[in-house]
Amino acid sequence: MPADLAEQPTLKLGLVCYLDAFYELDTERNHTLSLARIPWSKVVQYAAEYGYDRDEMVFFIRRMDDAHLDKLRAEAKGSGSGGSGEVVHRPPRPD
Repeated sequence: MPADLAEQPTLKLGLVCYLDAFYELDTERNHTLSLARIPWSKVVQYAAEYGYDRDEMVFFIRRMDDAHLDKLRAEAKGSGSGGSGEVVHRPPRPD
């Protein structure tokens, strides 16, 4: 069995919804020449549409998105694809 499958983390049942949201929101990402975060507005819109707490949704999606982008950056660096690898991290909007 591949190590990635054998060593999968387990999530508490109440957190699976955030993983599902991340996969859905990943389709809203701007696929330009550089790696970009999922837009804040899309995360907030998703939370409102499905009745989730906005701040919790932003918190969990941002953490997953940052980890995902870090992994993609590391993979790209290993493949010699270039790019600066610099990402601007902004705190969630207060409104």
